[in-house]
Amino acid sequence: NLRKFISDGADLGTMSGGKYIRGPQGAGLLVGRKELIEAATLNTAPNHSIGRPQKVTKDEMIGLYTALKLFMESDDEAQFESYRETLGPIQKILSDVKGIDLAIKFSASKYHVPTLVIGLNSDQTGRDPKEMLKQLLDGEPRVFMTYDANEDAMSVNPINLQPGEGPVLAARLVEVLG
Repeated sequence: NLRKFISDGADLGTMSGGKYIRGPQGAGLLVGRKELIEAATLNTAPNHSIGRPQKVTKDEMIGLYTALKLFMESDDEAQFESYRETLGPIQKILSDVKGIDLAIKFSASKYHVPTLVIGLNSDQTGRDPKEMLKQLLDGEPRVFMTYDANEDAMSVNPINLQPGEGPVLAARLVEVLG
């Protein structure tokens, strides 16, 4: 999406330097028309304006530059395949849990990377999604997940899973969902 919004006609866009780009969480990108970016720089040091509290350190700038360079050189398809390989064992472990539906979804509109969607069927199973999220967060290890009430589903986004964490996550999910 680095170029998509501008090519779709946006004059200016902002995006996180963390998350999928994997740069520092406090850094971000401002992209768009040159004159608008130049106007935005009037809010930076040495001026004490609206942008003053949002300043980024030189370390974060170098970190974002490095992350962005690696991101631009990466192979999306290879990364997506790696995510599927991460999610496969989690899906297999969860397949024994009664009353849930499992699917790896990937779409431009919602699931921007392959994502394991866990349909809870709360109305049939009596599962309380808020209580399950609380149990995941309060347990060991702590697991933060979100719940989509429209789909009655939780999802596992593999972006920040480190090698070896998949089975640990799956065990916690079985503990709470099982």
